[in-house]
Amino acid sequence: MNETSSSVGFALLLVLCFITQTLSGQTLKFEKEKNKSIEAQSIFIDATKAEILQNTKEAITLYQKSILADPKNDAAYYRLADIFIKQNQFFEALSYARKAVELDEKNQYYWVQLAQIQELNSETKGAIKSYEQIIKRFEGNDMYHLSIAQLYLKNKEYKSARKQLDKAEKALGSSPELFQVRQKIYLQEGKNDKAKEEGKRWIEAFPNDPQSRFSYAQFLINNKENKEAKMVLEELLTLFPGFPAANLMLADIYINEKDEPNADLQIEKAFLNPELPIAAKIDLVASYLSGFGSKKEEDRAIKLSDLIIQAHPQDPKGYIVKGDIYNKLNKKKEARDLFIFAKSKDKNNFGLWEQIVLIDLNMNEIDSLVKHTEEAKTLFPNTPSFSFYNGMSNLMRKDYSKAVEGLEQAKRISLDNKDMQLEIYSQLGDAYFNLKDIEKSNQAFDEALRMDSNNAHVLNNYSYFLSLDKINLAKALKMSTKLINLFPNDPTYLDTHGWVLFQNGDFPSALIYLEKAAKISNSGVIWEHYGDALSKMSRQTEAVDAWKRAKELGNETSEQLEKKLKEKRL
Repeated sequence: MNETSSSVGFALLLVLCFITQTLSGQTLKFEKEKNKSIEAQSIFIDATKAEILQNTKEAITLYQKSILADPKNDAAYYRLADIFIKQNQFFEALSYARKAVELDEKNQYYWVQLAQIQELNSETKGAIKSYEQIIKRFEGNDMYHLSIAQLYLKNKEYKSARKQLDKAEKALGSSPELFQVRQKIYLQEGKNDKAKEEGKRWIEAFPNDPQSRFSYAQFLINNKENKEAKMVLEELLTLFPGFPAANLMLADIYINEKDEPNADLQIEKAFLNPELPIAAKIDLVASYLSGFGSKKEEDRAIKLSDLIIQAHPQDPKGYIVKGDIYNKLNKKKEARDLFIFAKSKDKNNFGLWEQIVLIDLNMNEIDSLVKHTEEAKTLFPNTPSFSFYNGMSNLMRKDYSKAVEGLEQAKRISLDNKDMQLEIYSQLGDAYFNLKDIEKSNQAFDEALRMDSNNAHVLNNYSYFLSLDKINLAKALKMSTKLINLFPNDPTYLDTHGWVLFQNGDFPSALIYLEKAAKISNSGVIWEHYGDALSKMSRQTEAVDAWKRAKELGNETSEQLEKKLKEKRL
């Protein structure tokens, strides 16, 4: 091989090496881009899953990571914009929507999203341009002329709005929306005659659409043409008797004319129509709940609630609103019966259970309270009030084991409610004492006093229970002394203090407080204690008279009372 051939061969070798390195680099670059795209897609799929599961915060983070992995991921921008729209964060949504359109101008959904967000951000001109692009770029979107018309109307560019309506009508034909928007334009321009004419044209174009006559009647009422409006509504109801909104509008006219019987008749017709949403009926009846001015208004509210029940017999809301009326009228039993019936149709309605329990309390019907709270605490195990009232009612019924069960449950789930905790501990003290569990009783009372050292119920019962068991009488005396210093004229507290003194052997002092209590009380137990103190002071005749009085009163006296009377001594 000569020198020239050698040089050419070397040159060819260099070119081959360069080509090989270039191809190798391109392959590596392609592999990297491919891997990057796969990673972005994987993250995007995870983001979509999070969004479907309503883990919004995680979805946002993952979509943003997907964009970092692939900045040209237009779908991720679109999804982020959609999330921020749902969160009413329209400014944040706008930047993502713009980017999605920038990356893929051929996607109609991206343009529609952008236009809608621009509307929400009050970027009227931007939204108009976006809708124009949609009409221009994508076939079959002439309906957006109507959207543009409404934006021009909002911007008070009436001439441009009408042009867009004409374009929409030419492409799509007449529609109720077109008449409605055109009428609004005329009204805003102050052209009432043209607006009225547009209303008539609407009826002529769509004679079988009740909304055309209804809107026309509304226009007439706003224009103070009530006589003609009444005629239009009556004609509407002749043609479409099942259009309750017309009944209510007609009722308003009659109310303004002071024609109460006809107004009531139209309201009743509307209420009997199941097509009128029950929520609208309840809103009207609820106005009566703010306060009744007369017996006539009370009867009217009850009658309307009856009509709701008649039209919607399976919906518990009708029974609830009638129950609310009775409750407002202080007819507690009738109200509770209605709430109980409504509960049979909607047993998971927390507000219903709350009303039922409160009425039980108000009526002091302990057996009902036990029954209803037992059911309610099972349905709502994390609501402390139901467990508390269950414990309290069982305590009043002297079912102490059940009382402890309810109160302990309430204690566990009401840690953040200090007022309730205080009540729970004070009642647990009573319940445990009656179960002869003195240690737990004292612990509960001590905890209650730690929370409120002046709690009268605890000071009274704790000191009295200690005196009955004749244990820690010094502590009992300290508490009862504090009690009567706080409430010097309460017969129950005077009796407690007197009995603590009695158990301490201080009979003269005990007699002073027990006599004071007896003179202002009709309690059998207080008169029996008074008799015991008299006996200890050797005043037997007076003691027997006091015991006789205790027997006559006969509430919570001791089993030994008969023996005291028979033997005439303590």
